[in-house]
Amino acid sequence: MVSPARYLLDSSYLSAAQRDPAIGGRLLDSLADCAIASVVLHELSYGVAHMPAGQKRRLLADYRRVTSKNRPAPRQRVS
Repeated sequence: MVSPARYLLDSSYLSAAQRDPAIGGRLLDSLADCAIASVVLHELSYGVAHMPAGQKRRLLADYRRVTSKNRPAPRQRVS
């Protein structure tokens, strides 16, 4: 049985966790107690999908996978 989430994370907290190692560490320590609203997950995925290719995009894509507990990303726009 999955325990209910104690914390609902918003995009500003996820952004802060990506920039600040102390906040990021707290997030990783408590992932089992966290949930991310589908709108926030989509915002993060959308932002990553529209970034230019490079190291920052790869890092944010990896971060998105960790914070979303490996849920599939939305389909990317075909140009």
